[in-house]
Amino acid sequence: PEDAVVQLRQQTYLRTIKSGRVQQVPVVLGERSRGQVEILSGLEDGEKVVTRSSRYLSEGDEVIEDNPQEKVETETKESASTEGTRSKSP
Repeated sequence: PEDAVVQLRQQTYLRTIKSGRVQQVPVVLGERSRGQVEILSGLEDGEKVVTRSSRYLSEGDEVIEDNPQEKVETETKESASTEGTRSKSP
């Protein structure tokens, strides 16, 4: 979401979570549309991004994730995508 983007001193950042702490990651933005923004570089696959209240956090702050539902949905999608690749039993 576009709300997750932070502008500081002419640099664009996202705040990510690693080991329960906030990390500020510089990113390059792409297209914006309907409250969403494309991240062209700066994030790695699987990184967790703070999407709410990120402006109130600083580098190193301890955080508690409050949306375990997203994790369940991700696991479900991964399971569904690998089901079709199983081999048949003889």
